Amino acid sequence: MQLLFLKLLGVEVVTEIFHYDCYVSITDRAEYALCLPLGYNLNSKVDLDSWAFETLELTALYSPFTNDWIGVGHTMLYNEDWSPVSDTIKFNSYILLESKGKDGQIVEPVQLDNSDKAVAFYQIFPLYPEELNYTMERSYRELLGLFGPDMDYAIDINRENYCGNKTDY
Repeated sequence: MQLLFLKLLGVEVVTEIFHYDCYVSITDRAEYALCLPLGYNLNSKVDLDSWAFETLELTALYSPFTNDWIGVGHTMLYNEDWSPVSDTIKFNSYILLESKGKDGQIVEPVQLDNSDKAVAFYQIFPLYPEELNYTMERSYRELLGLFGPDMDYAIDINRENYCGNKTDY
C-alpha cells in the first residue's frame, strides 16, 4: 500500500516550446507528485523524512524562478556536486515522469472548468548516480526499460539500483 502525496502549488508553466526527445505537453499549470510509502512520517523535520517534501517544493518553484521549462524526461540534481541526499539516502537526482493513476493509466492534462487553461501532472522519481548517467548517455525511455513495465513509483530508499555499477553505456 502506498500514499500518494500531491503538492498543489498551481505552478505556472513557461509556455515556450522546446524540442527535446521527450513527451511534450505544454500546459498553463503543472502539479508534481511523489508516491510515499505507507507509514512515512509526514510531520518529521528530520532530513531522512523531509527531503521528499523539499524535492516537491524545489521542483514546483524551479520554473517560476528560472523562467525555464521542465517536463517529462528532465532530470535534476539534489546537489551541484552530484553528492547524494544524505549518508542514508543514496539518490543524487530525480527525473520527471508522466504521472500514473491508481490503475496504471497515464494522467493526461486536465482542462480547468470555464477556462482555456490546462494542468499537467508529473511524477517525481529519485535516481541513483549511475541511473542518472545512464539517462544522460542514452535516454530516459531506455532507463525506464530497465525498470520494466511494473515499475513501482513509490519511494523506496533501499530500492535496487537498476544500473548498479555499469560503466558500459
